[in-house]
Amino acid sequence: MLDDRRLDERAPSFEIIRVTAKTPDGAEWTFPVMLRDRSPQGLGGVYVGPNPPGPDLDCYLEEADGELRRVRVAWINALANHVFVLGLRLCGD
Repeated sequence: MLDDRRLDERAPSFEIIRVTAKTPDGAEWTFPVMLRDRSPQGLGGVYVGPNPPGPDLDCYLEEADGELRRVRVAWINALANHVFVLGLRLCGD
């Protein structure tokens, strides 16, 4: 998954967002992500927990203005036990 990293310019971002993932069986799971940066194509952030979201889940985040944005996990990098850096790709639909 490392080849999916964003190559465009990133702007630092220091905020906590809530991401909601929908599993294939329709269950929802909401988790916090501590953002590190944003770009026009996606976001990079840190997830703390035992099971990071996978690229097969449909995920949504709520922006500060209330707009819902669909995102996909593009890559995951483990930093430590239960600490992961996530690359989230913004979806255009």
